[in-house]
Amino acid sequence: MTTVLSTDVEVSLVGAARFLQVFALVPLAVMLAVRERRHLVLVCGAVLAAGLFEAVYGIVQVATGNGASFGGAACGPSGRSARWTSWPWRPSSATGSSSPWRSC
Repeated sequence: MTTVLSTDVEVSLVGAARFLQVFALVPLAVMLAVRERRHLVLVCGAVLAAGLFEAVYGIVQVATGNGASFGGAACGPSGRSARWTSWPWRPSSATGSSSPWRSC
């Protein structure tokens, strides 16, 4: 319904297709693929492995100060070098902000 009533239907169709893929087609494909207990173990193991990888990757980004950027400017907790004087996050005297996030 939102796609039909959108001011830019073409852009909205892309979002609707992505929504359909993530919330309908992928779960349906997984449901059809899992036929035995070992298949379920493989799927659950893959999901847990992906989550562990993402967590470790995020920790490394925060610890090294590398990672997230928007338009070449560092942002998020890993972009602290431009705004934060030390770690864990303490606001620099110039900004006085208590937020650990650098606005992007």
